[in-house]
Formats: sequence, structure tokens, C-alpha cells
Amino acid sequence: MTTVLGIDPGAHGAVACLDEAGQLLEIVDMPATPEANGRPATNAVLLAGILARSHARIVYCEFVGARPTDARTAAFSFGRARGVIEGVCGALDLRLVFLTPPTWKRLANIPPGAENKDLARTRAIARWPAHAEFFRRKADVDRAEACLIASAGILREGGKP
Repeated sequence: MTTVLGIDPGAHGAVACLDEAGQLLEIVDMPATPEANGRPATNAVLLAGILARSHARIVYCEFVGARPTDARTAAFSFGRARGVIEGVCGALDLRLVFLTPPTWKRLANIPPGAENKDLARTRAIARWPAHAEFFRRKADVDRAEACLIASAGILREGGKP
């Protein structure tokens, strides 16, 4: 069985593991540890362990970047999270494909706009009802997005999640 990963990056993101048919196998919150300044940051060692144990063939990750309205600290944090993900995938020889938010959201049937962010939980519960407990809280939107990113990646590659 081939596994596929979906990553919603950031200190509060998540990593989802799906099989090639789009069935949810596992989901874990992004491993983050506090930095000296007290802010959480993606921990490369812990992330490497998660990705290595998955035996995945490909990783789909949301393409994040700084926006002009972002604070410098937030922009640096997103850039660092992306760099950690790229570095870990490179070290593990995992193929990494970035999907822009409009791309994966279109494939997941989520309209654009910040007001639709929580719709990811609704879509994830409908897609994986046996795992609805993973998406029960409003704070679980990152888990839902990680799952939908992986599912969108499978669809984009011609699969049928």
C-alpha cells in the first residue's frame, strides 16, 4: 500500500497520512516546541520521525508565503516552517509538491475567503465520518486542512480519493 502525506504548515499545523485511495490512516498535530522567545516553532527532528514512520512516497504541502500585511515575526515563522519541511523531505528523499491554497481548496470544494476556513472541518467530517472525532473542535481546522491537502494532491495526480 502506498501512503501519501498532506501537510498544513506552521506551528499549529498538522500532518495527515492517507492511502492512495484517499482513506485516512493517521493524523498528527505539527510537532512544535517553544523557542527561546516562547513562541512555538516546527521541530525538525520530531517532524522527521513522523515522516519517516509513514513510509510515504509523496508529500503534498500547502504553499505558504509572507504577505505584505504580515508582521515580520509571522512572515519569518512561516518561512522557517516551510524550510524545515523542505529540509526534512529532502533529507528523507521524499518528493515534495506544494499546492497553493486556491488549488487545493478548489479540489476540496471550499470557496475562497477567510470566512470559509471552518468549512474544511465540515468537508473532512463528511469525507471521513469514521474519523469525525479528529475534527470536532474549531481548533482542529488545521487537521482537516492537512487531510484535504493530501486528498487534493491525490486528485491532482489523477487518483480518486
